[in-house]
Amino acid sequence: MLLITVVWSITQARRRNAYRRAGLTLLESATTVDEINVVLKRVALAVFPREQVAALHGEDWIQFMQATCPGEQFAPLSQSDEATPATESIRASARTWIRKHQTQPAK
Repeated sequence: MLLITVVWSITQARRRNAYRRAGLTLLESATTVDEINVVLKRVALAVFPREQVAALHGEDWIQFMQATCPGEQFAPLSQSDEATPATESIRASARTWIRKHQTQPAK
């Protein structure tokens, strides 16, 4: 019985985080800051209400990212021109948000 519970829990956790794995895969092919922001928006739309996320851009988008992933800095994403090639630090910031963002408010 314990084994069944453990397997079920692992399966549920993998399903809950499938959108994160998909986002990380998409991130690998993003070459510009604009493409990275598109990937981040897709990941956000997978778990947050469309009304809350879809219209966000610029400073509002960065504030949303920081609010859902406290302690991390995402300013490089807003300080770059959309066509700017993605640097490793920008890609690392995006990767961090995808992996660590919180889908529920901190209690």
